[in-house]
Amino acid sequence: MTVWRAIFKNIPRTKHDYVYGALFRLFSNTTDSYPVKEEIARTYDMLEYVFDLLIRPGTSTARTPVQFALRSWENHSLIESAEDVRRALNSVLRIKPPLTPDDLILFSNLALLKGMSNIFNKFKDRLVRRHLAWLFVWAYGIMANPAAILEVMHGDKTRAEQSRIRYCAAQVEANYKLLVAAMTIASYFPSEKRALIDEHLSGIVEMAIKKTSAASWLDNQTIGVAVKKLKNVRTLLWPTEKYLTVEGIEEAYANFSENASSFAHLWIDARRNIRNLFGSEAGVQEQRLRLSSAQPYIEYVPVLNVLALSLGALAPPLFYPDGTNAMMHGGLGYFYARELVGAIDREGVKVDPLGHIVPSWLSEAVKPRFRQRDQGCLHYNSSVFPEVPAMEVAFAAFQQHAENSDLQLTN
Repeated sequence: MTVWRAIFKNIPRTKHDYVYGALFRLFSNTTDSYPVKEEIARTYDMLEYVFDLLIRPGTSTARTPVQFALRSWENHSLIESAEDVRRALNSVLRIKPPLTPDDLILFSNLALLKGMSNIFNKFKDRLVRRHLAWLFVWAYGIMANPAAILEVMHGDKTRAEQSRIRYCAAQVEANYKLLVAAMTIASYFPSEKRALIDEHLSGIVEMAIKKTSAASWLDNQTIGVAVKKLKNVRTLLWPTEKYLTVEGIEEAYANFSENASSFAHLWIDARRNIRNLFGSEAGVQEQRLRLSSAQPYIEYVPVLNVLALSLGALAPPLFYPDGTNAMMHGGLGYFYARELVGAIDREGVKVDPLGHIVPSWLSEAVKPRFRQRDQGCLHYNSSVFPEVPAMEVAFAAFQQHAENSDLQLTN
């Protein structure tokens, strides 16, 4: 959604009528009617409202997780009933055994759920359907006529042709994530290179644990919980070894078409087959992989205690295959540490090592000290998290690696 908002904001409001009209003419099945300016203006206003409402909390580092039984859905959202949501989830996710009203639902950000409720409360069903139809045209109309849509969106044929390469690359990866990952790894990351990267990332975790354990302002109770949580962080970067083999890839894509009559038909077939992978071993691997063509390249998910990296992070300027240890720790290492700190920052302390959402796992004695370091060290109540601790951890890990390798500090 952040990508579409960027495109939306890049189109001046004075040009929105042109874009709306051009897309309407491309995809409307009638020439008898044309949207009036007032209708186009309402669509623009609603787009702006929805983007601002959902993207601000979605990209904010301050997130409030929530967990509740599916049967109590109506207590948290006015979007459909609990039974309607249960049926929809079972239909799409194909979980075995199917979800029941007693199963727990976990949201990483309550603000997004409330935002969706606000949208449905503010707008009538017809306006919501019109908005969804407009977003659908933006997101998927390009499948029918890539050249025409890109030219309308960018307002210039030259810029459209330049963006077409990036667009096509992103679509290939989105439809064949496992295949693209396997090809990338086979070409650039042999087993010894992967082992070296894993070693550096493990060194960051070990140093974070070491520094947390040595923090004089933390008591033993808080240190114990923090260390346990850091040890339990799961790092997701590579597919399993099975899907780095020809046999594994052939098994995963056995039902995908090799060709089609058009790009649109091939894209639709691929998306349907991706959905059919849900619940399978290959489907789990496919969902774990992050897109390397979209940010963020590295992200910590507090409610799952998972730190996921995309292969896009293993490229300049974050990573240089033949770079020095200083470059490794100052680039990929620092950004990895920056996300790792999320396990114990103001949001991280709301989720315990077992994944339970709690008010805070900090001891009562530590809470005021934590608050001082979180909000009282910098001007305007700015937090030292995550940049300052991440820099300390990454630099200390670099020094430790240099000592263990008997190398000079500048290496």
